[in-house]
Amino acid sequence: MITAIGQRLSPDDVSTEVVALPEPRVHELGAGSPENGQGLSVTRQELVNYLLSDRIQTGSCATLPCTLLIWIAFILVFWLRGNVESAYRLQRSIHEGISEIQVQHTIPGSIVTRTLRLDTMTTSGEVQTWIASGLIPSLSGPEGQPGRTRTFNRVIGEVQLRQQRARQSNCQVDEGLTLHYGLTCFDGRRDLATFGVEGGADSVQQDPAFVAGAGLDGLPEADRVRLGFIAWLKVGGLKTSLPTAIGTSGASGASSRSSAGEAAEGTLRAEELFAAGWIDEQTQQLEVHIALFNAEVRSYCHVLLTFFFRDGGLARSKLEVRPFTGDVYPTALYVVVDIVWATLMLGLLLWTLQLSCEGRRRGRGCADGWFLLDYVSSLVGILLVILFIIFALKLSGLSQMLVQLVTDEEAAKSQVGQAAQRASQRYYEGLVLIIWDFENLVLVKSLHRLSMLWYGVFIMLRFFRGFHGQPRIAVIGRTIFLSASYLLHFVLILAVVFANFVIGAYVLFGSQLQAWSSMSKAIRSTLSVLLGRGDFAEMYDLHPISATVWLVASIVLFVFLLTNMMLAIIVDHHIEVCTERRQAGWSMWRQCKDSLDEAWWQGSYSFRVMYRQFHSQLSPANAARWRRLDSETERRELPLENILAAVGADDEGRLPSDPPPWTRVDIAMLQDFGCDSITAERVMRKCMAFARESTPETYPPDRLLAELDGVMQQCYLSVDSLREELQERLSQKLVECSNLEPRQKKLDGLARNIQPADSTEPPASRLQLTAPLSAT
Repeated sequence: MITAIGQRLSPDDVSTEVVALPEPRVHELGAGSPENGQGLSVTRQELVNYLLSDRIQTGSCATLPCTLLIWIAFILVFWLRGNVESAYRLQRSIHEGISEIQVQHTIPGSIVTRTLRLDTMTTSGEVQTWIASGLIPSLSGPEGQPGRTRTFNRVIGEVQLRQQRARQSNCQVDEGLTLHYGLTCFDGRRDLATFGVEGGADSVQQDPAFVAGAGLDGLPEADRVRLGFIAWLKVGGLKTSLPTAIGTSGASGASSRSSAGEAAEGTLRAEELFAAGWIDEQTQQLEVHIALFNAEVRSYCHVLLTFFFRDGGLARSKLEVRPFTGDVYPTALYVVVDIVWATLMLGLLLWTLQLSCEGRRRGRGCADGWFLLDYVSSLVGILLVILFIIFALKLSGLSQMLVQLVTDEEAAKSQVGQAAQRASQRYYEGLVLIIWDFENLVLVKSLHRLSMLWYGVFIMLRFFRGFHGQPRIAVIGRTIFLSASYLLHFVLILAVVFANFVIGAYVLFGSQLQAWSSMSKAIRSTLSVLLGRGDFAEMYDLHPISATVWLVASIVLFVFLLTNMMLAIIVDHHIEVCTERRQAGWSMWRQCKDSLDEAWWQGSYSFRVMYRQFHSQLSPANAARWRRLDSETERRELPLENILAAVGADDEGRLPSDPPPWTRVDIAMLQDFGCDSITAERVMRKCMAFARESTPETYPPDRLLAELDGVMQQCYLSVDSLREELQERLSQKLVECSNLEPRQKKLDGLARNIQPADSTEPPASRLQLTAPLSAT
């Protein structure tokens, strides 16, 4: 209508201002001139959304360089300190060497023989035969290389046998059955009473292997109780002088005894102990401890072979080969990496403390989960340093103990009488402490590797923190966060269903199949079946119908129903997050471009400031040679917290209802909040660009009514302005119309007084007068 009225105006009035109706988008009202920044404005809510988004992006993305540096340092530490490849080769070599030992065993009371291996032994008698005739000769090494296994692994000292004995108790059966069958039962309590062959030889009664603590009076009472019953088997161990630290000089040399003699002595000692009943029905657990040293890879190794005898008479074995490095600083690179790592961890802890203090000072506190992640990751990183220091100190002490062990052994050989016995006792006490140090070093190394595993998880979470500032990646994190509650309830249902299937299979197949003979094995077997790696054939052979029903029901429930239910929960929450955000947001490349632009904007200003200071210090002659930059407005840091506090926004971006969130904020208001004019204009332009890309598809009713009221008020103003303009124009036309009749009468009178022109020739004077005029 306004445009049509404007088109009816006369050409003289075309320049009159015509007010057009505004667009319905609130953020486009008052956009102003983009050239000079005047009239730029956004709503309070749009300003708050942009500032919070910029704070999240800046705070999150600022952690990525530090996280990346920590990740690189962590990879170097893990690569250098992990010793994964060399440790694996050493572990597999020794493990296979012991596992492949084969011994012929004759079943007592018959002529039947069977081949024994580590995984085929079932009775204590077979274990004794395998140790005496298989393990000890294999550890004694070939001729000329005593105490060696797999060429490079040297036994330190002797092999230690350590057993735990159970205390006798009454059998929980009918007393008549107990008396008739002579039953003897045992409970789980530990028995430390001296045992042996009653009425036998004095040598047996005095054998320290049958006494708790092995007669090592130099050890504290608590250590002797902890030690229990131990025995030693010679295998031609390490008898030459060792270097003070692994990795310097070699540790090889000729032995004072032949390997065959050492093997025979160790085998005879084992047969003597077993014949005297050192392992009997009270033996609950037998441990074989072997300390090895490999000069080729500069590593130690603790071999622990455990036999369990309490499973209804069935003997079970467990072999653990646990190597660890013997040289913590082979090159200077290791020292540099350790210093860098310790510096990074200490710097991360100090930086976290500083951020928490700043947050507490600003009233936000430090309860944010990301602050907790920083605390935990820095503490775990420092724990890695502490564990490594403990490991290095214990390793240094172990080297000194090995040197002392060789000294005590030589003293026991060279001396006689009481002096030799004291030296021998010191030797065995030192050997006990060395094996304990091996166990402690393995424990520290295991804790160190476990801490490295969890620190890798913390680094992954720190990367997620940095990615939180990227809108498209943040959608994924938001989806996981929102679906976590539903997934937790889903896990409860999954656990109940899975537990019932495990229990059913355990009851059905556990008494006959080894793969299902315990709850832990049943859980692993159920997972294997669901993943297609289980042995369903043996289940089908026992119970065809039940096994088939169990398998089909498990596949339908887990694969088709529960798995798709979990995917549906995640997809539903992902759609919800996408609907909430209403747009994908800036891509990573767009965000990097914006970050580079911001860095250039700030960096160029800082350079110009320094250049002006440099130019002002020059002499007039030198200053004339350099370009002089004009002065510009001083820029200050954006007072983000002051702006958010001034508009009344909380950490979630919520604003008070008075004034409404859609009220306008312009550059002048930002300057009132503490911004300089240049920064205020830049923030306003970036905020408007952010608002254009994040305009919601729908508005709340109160905002729509307020917008409609604003549009209608502007329409009313436009109509009032048009009415006044029309009244003025019409009044002018009426005045002109009232003057038409007098003018017409005057013109009529003049027209009547007009006489016809004279047809005679004009006088000569007129011709002379007009001639020059025509010539001109």
